[in-house]
Amino acid sequence: MTEYEKYLFDLNGYLVVDDILSPALLDALNASIDQHMAADAPLAPTGLNSGSEQLSGTHGRQTFSGLNWPAPWCDPFHQLMALPKALEYMVDTIGDDLRFEGLTGITNTKGSEGQILHGGGVGHSPDLEQGFFHRVEQGRMRNGEMAIAYLLSDVNPGDGGFCCIPGSHKANFFCSWEMRRMEVGAEFVRHVPAKAGSAILFTEALTHGALPWTADHQRRIVIMRYGPGIMAFTPPAPPETLAELSALSPLHEALLKPPSFQIGRAHV
Repeated sequence: MTEYEKYLFDLNGYLVVDDILSPALLDALNASIDQHMAADAPLAPTGLNSGSEQLSGTHGRQTFSGLNWPAPWCDPFHQLMALPKALEYMVDTIGDDLRFEGLTGITNTKGSEGQILHGGGVGHSPDLEQGFFHRVEQGRMRNGEMAIAYLLSDVNPGDGGFCCIPGSHKANFFCSWEMRRMEVGAEFVRHVPAKAGSAILFTEALTHGALPWTADHQRRIVIMRYGPGIMAFTPPAPPETLAELSALSPLHEALLKPPSFQIGRAHV
């Protein structure tokens, strides 16, 4: 990360990285989604807005994980997991003993509900407080779970999608449920537009969510999550999945190692 990027990330808790995807990889990811996500699929049920009128919609979102799709459709997602430029950002924000946590793919169509603001360094669960953190020690950033959200379609101002409370990763008090539902303090919530091929890098210590999708075109986003090598935020993947992915490259194998202390861990 440049000094400018470090400053912005430490200040806001997120960073927009333009053109991190090559046109070829962007096209391949979208082609895989076209192959597996039916355009006429039934509308998903709602349930992520937590009863918020501001975040309500007529239907929910569709999710997917392209890592387990049959070849060659899984290949661009495997490439995305170990994307060199993205891993450079992960090393700078987590450390070089990081591990891959998982993938969440999301599509939204016009009218999709938003998602209640969640995450934050001060949570309602002690477990979250231990894993969601941001700090700087001797000039090096250290974070718990980190996410990098790749935009596969444009997000213009007013379209909806990813939003956050900038600087909330440093908050010392709990963000009230009224604010998480955007019933109060909505003026402090920032929508983050960006173009297809860009990515939004953010710490899970940042309070963030999603606004209802209002654009005519489909929203497509793939969120990759990483964390320190000594931690796990989600249950381990099935052994057959790990075996399939670890055969790709030594780098993938290092990213997929189970959590442990640094001794014996391969560094990225």
